[in-house]
Amino acid sequence: MLLEQGNGLILAREHRSLKSSLSRWVKQGRLIRLMRGVYAHPQCGFAGQLAAVKARIPDGVIAGHAAMAVVSPQYHVPDVIDVYTPTHRMPQAGYRFVQRHVPPEYNQDDVLTPIMAAVDRADRDADWIDDLVRTGQATQQDFADALAMCPGRVGNPARLKRVVRTRTRPFSGAERAYHDLLDKAKIIGWTANLSVYVSDSHYELDVAFKDVQLALEIDGFRYHSGKTSFENDRRRQNELTRAGWTVLRFTWAMLDDPDWVIGIIRTTRTRLRRMTCRHFLGER
Repeated sequence: MLLEQGNGLILAREHRSLKSSLSRWVKQGRLIRLMRGVYAHPQCGFAGQLAAVKARIPDGVIAGHAAMAVVSPQYHVPDVIDVYTPTHRMPQAGYRFVQRHVPPEYNQDDVLTPIMAAVDRADRDADWIDDLVRTGQATQQDFADALAMCPGRVGNPARLKRVVRTRTRPFSGAERAYHDLLDKAKIIGWTANLSVYVSDSHYELDVAFKDVQLALEIDGFRYHSGKTSFENDRRRQNELTRAGWTVLRFTWAMLDDPDWVIGIIRTTRTRLRRMTCRHFLGER
């Protein structure tokens, strides 16, 4: 009854006469203590944890993995929920509080927006940025605007570097690394994630040199593991080959030998250019 009245929560401050009873019910396994003074059913799950923040810290903003898990089931529910608060708060089990002001435009119903959450994480990696770009939910300018709202933060140089790289629209960490390598080698004339239509199928080529129909496929473990991906990748390559594309496949490990990678790309592109020239000149 008490849980129903409190929308799934029991706040100790509203039931001071039940202090000893609440402790006893927790010991009996009938309730769990989510935060200081906040109790819920043992099976309340992630929704209950979030509700506890709203009830106990009304000016708190859910951040990090928890914020991403709120907006998409593809992100796992974290063991510890990050919460941004305008004032300092003592840590509590299951929660991590960070004193930080969140610009209103990046606070959506007390949850950090995916764009700002991705920028926050970009001091470590760009996985969330790449996810949002790949799914068409954000652009480089969106991330640049979010970063500009948080000047002077520790880690901003790394964030800026990853936001800038987003200009070439990499969809994964592996693609980012290859884009960096191509730029370092001063190789131009390529397009990332180029959409092509082959027969009745639509494909996005990781890196494409349209002038010679050369495609570079970057096989990272995140999106190219498992039987289904294995089969789809082979079908995709065969369809592209039939349509006149030359496909080179690269992996993370091959980045350990960047000169070899660049050499393969340069040599193949030169050969294809020569073949194209001979074709236009009518040579056999």
